[in-house]
Amino acid sequence: MKWYLKNWAWVAVYLAAGIFLLAALGNWDFQTKLVLLALALLQLHFFEEMDRPGGFPYMGLWAETGEKSQNPRDWSLNNASAAFGNEYFAVVVYGLALLFPKQAWLLLAVFIFSFVELAMHGIFFTVKIKNWYNPGLVTACLLSLVSVVFFLNTGLHFNIWDHVLAFAWIAFNYWLAFRSPLYQKLGQLKEYSFPAESMDRSRVIMKKVLRDK
Repeated sequence: MKWYLKNWAWVAVYLAAGIFLLAALGNWDFQTKLVLLALALLQLHFFEEMDRPGGFPYMGLWAETGEKSQNPRDWSLNNASAAFGNEYFAVVVYGLALLFPKQAWLLLAVFIFSFVELAMHGIFFTVKIKNWYNPGLVTACLLSLVSVVFFLNTGLHFNIWDHVLAFAWIAFNYWLAFRSPLYQKLGQLKEYSFPAESMDRSRVIMKKVLRDK
């Protein structure tokens, strides 16, 4: 478990490869293939944020909470809380959409969330750090492209309650993943603090705003 928590972002790459193969080789309907494709891209999204190019942890904390310390051991986010939050969200939100494909609101949550990611990476973080690129942007764009394909080709009809439930489902699971007491407790485990290289990568993408300080 310790090895996994310290290397989970790299494990996500292999998970993505496996899911891509599953989507390509399995006898799935078009809708299921798109959910699988989105799940695989989400795993790559984690990798882009955390490792290559990486630098998201401090950037995200700074943009969302105003974190000032550049020492990873002081952060409320570490590999344990990041692994829990991200993979919990992936398993529950995407996994249940695969298990219950006839529940329109579960599918809607998957493909709406891609646009939420695009808004965060394409607008919020971009403006905050004064840089056209931030870690996670490329995969957020790809996730949104999958969502566009879904909405252009789906035969499903969504009503207002499907949208309400989808947004509520996203918000509820986001809270459990990234704001709950369990997430906060995991963030206190200093042995899973991000390495110093994570801050080095943040400095590269945040050089304009950090220089202004």
